[in-house]
Amino acid sequence: MLNIKSLHFIFILSINYPAFAINQVNLVYRADSRAPEEITLAGGMFPFSDLPQDPDLLHHFEGESLEGYTSAFVSTTASLRQAINHAAFTARMSDAEPFDPEFETYLYIIRPSENFYSIDTSFNHAREELTENSLLYAKLRNLLRDYGGMEEWVALGGFTNTRIISYARLSGPMLQQHYYSGQIFSELFWAGRWQNNPQYSSALDSEHSTSAPYLALGVPRGYVTMAQNGSGQQLPLSITCYGDASYNTSRMKREVFKNNCQREKVHTSRYFYNKKPLWKLFN
Repeated sequence: MLNIKSLHFIFILSINYPAFAINQVNLVYRADSRAPEEITLAGGMFPFSDLPQDPDLLHHFEGESLEGYTSAFVSTTASLRQAINHAAFTARMSDAEPFDPEFETYLYIIRPSENFYSIDTSFNHAREELTENSLLYAKLRNLLRDYGGMEEWVALGGFTNTRIISYARLSGPMLQQHYYSGQIFSELFWAGRWQNNPQYSSALDSEHSTSAPYLALGVPRGYVTMAQNGSGQQLPLSITCYGDASYNTSRMKREVFKNNCQREKVHTSRYFYNKKPLWKLFN
């Protein structure tokens, strides 16, 4: 049962944003260890469905939903490079070792819709609505400083497989051969590798992400849950495949966390971008 003490109020920061420009996108990418057949069987990509959904965008980005809840978002990125880097993050134990020859994942090209929100611009919008000396302003500023620029777009409630345009297999040997040269980040490299998704609906060709910021932001915890591989590389948990279930301390969530990714040799830690919660732990 949800601990009432864990509840956070969610603030709607503003309903007026006509002057706040968001560059809409027509394509996004996602690295996912599930094969296209599994995605088709599931009907698309959705939040973990056996738990109530937490719609707080800050909780999603910080990597932990309320106890007994799962994130209401599915992460994507407008950058092919970022999607590949997220996959490469889980494909090797350390910088000194080659990529795992048995590693396999898939890249998906997705047609976004109005339920796709930009994390960076949503946080920027929220910050602009606040006074510079407010605590929330400082926390949002620190989040954007440390983890902005990943071009992350989150799909509220997920999306159906009719929005998946195409997919391509990405393997450890491909990373080993083409990652360091940078060839693997080229659109030309992937041009002959994409496979069309027969379930894609061409009626969606003109659709794009929303032009509005996401407004439901709760109180930041002051830390981001990080995923760290054997080489010491760190990424926010929410943007990796490990974050699909928005890992928290519940046993059920730990099992989802363990099974959602191909590799299990990744550790989590908390990075405190606001030092007050850290101070409270030791006082």
